[in-house]
Amino acid sequence: MAAQPATGTVTAFTFKAAVYFYNGTPQGELGTLSTVARRSDGTTVEIVSQGPSRIQKNINTRTIRYIDGSTVRLLDAAKAKSTLPPHGAKMWQRIVFHPPSNCLYPAETLIREDAGKVLGQAVVEIRPPAPDGYRITSWVAPGLGCEVLTYHTEKKQPDGTYTLASEQKPLSLQIGEPASALFAPGNGYAEVAPSEFGRRLRALLGSSAPLRVSPSMARADNDYHTLWAQYPDW
Repeated sequence: MAAQPATGTVTAFTFKAAVYFYNGTPQGELGTLSTVARRSDGTTVEIVSQGPSRIQKNINTRTIRYIDGSTVRLLDAAKAKSTLPPHGAKMWQRIVFHPPSNCLYPAETLIREDAGKVLGQAVVEIRPPAPDGYRITSWVAPGLGCEVLTYHTEKKQPDGTYTLASEQKPLSLQIGEPASALFAPGNGYAEVAPSEFGRRLRALLGSSAPLRVSPSMARADNDYHTLWAQYPDW
């Protein structure tokens, strides 16, 4: 899983954020804690603890994406991982090494190119697509490969105004090579399909109910087995 040499300049960083949901509570309820870290070779890890139970029990998922297009999702608390051989490498390399200079991707609207700074980083204000009845405003950092540092999700009210539904609050940003432990590949972990990964996560959270395999989970399992059939010796 060695990363390929970079073809563009990448700023190494470690970024931490928290997402709060506002549902009748002005102070908001903590819903997600996340860490995104990127090495200068483009290898990227995202660590997410989503939901009050996972946050309280300090249970997270850790996803490493390599420049060759391979990914591994790890559940460290259960010593389990779900690995996908290389796929979509060219698109991922373009995102990491050659993002748009103004961070504007298709279907997004540029609000302000010079939107101030977040955690010391110059940001662009963008409106990405949103579900009906909502609007999202994101502040992204061109200097960090267009990483979203903060965003607001607003819900449209009957009178046409908008109220805050959720927001990502930036917690910290460190420029420089991330800690190597964040990228530990899970040597010795059990290799499992996505649905089994989900079962083990539920078990950690104390759920004894059988996991219902949703259509999206079934597709994930199918993709997993299809890719491994294509690359049996990877």
